[in-house]
Amino acid sequence: MSTKTEDITVKQGDFGYRLRLPLFDADEAARTDLTGYTPELKVWPPGDTDGALTLTGDNGWIDEDTGIAYYDVADGDFDTKAQYLYEVEVTKDGAEESAKSGRFIVEESP
Repeated sequence: MSTKTEDITVKQGDFGYRLRLPLFDADEAARTDLTGYTPELKVWPPGDTDGALTLTGDNGWIDEDTGIAYYDVADGDFDTKAQYLYEVEVTKDGAEESAKSGRFIVEESP
């Protein structure tokens, strides 16, 4: 699976909306069959992978037919203005594949 790069920008402190994260194959074509896969969104400060915020569980899910992962942003997820790195990984039967990565920007908001 590809790690196609795409930046994501969100507003600091905003929540109650859904991030749409299309996933791609090695040829950077949209994945269309992710039956049985589970998505995981990891966000971390550059150079500090130990400080990764892993966003999974009830807020993350995948449309198996379209190959699009979603994350429902909860209160407190993005309270700090900063630039991070992110990666979407999908897992199935113990195998873990990177599917998308890039910069994750939390913009200041009053």
